[in-house]
Amino acid sequence: MNPETLEAIIVIVAAGTIMATIIGASVIAGILIGIGLCGGRVKVKVE
Repeated sequence: MNPETLEAIIVIVAAGTIMATIIGASVIAGILIGIGLCGGRVKVKVE
């Protein structure tokens, strides 16, 4: 394996990791916002 190939693999893996982190954070934020909205609506209905 030559250094160029190794560099390319590292870059792809790093980019993939960053994308996965951003997507994961977006999904978690979306779930939390969804729970927050549902929780807010439920509280309003109870009152």
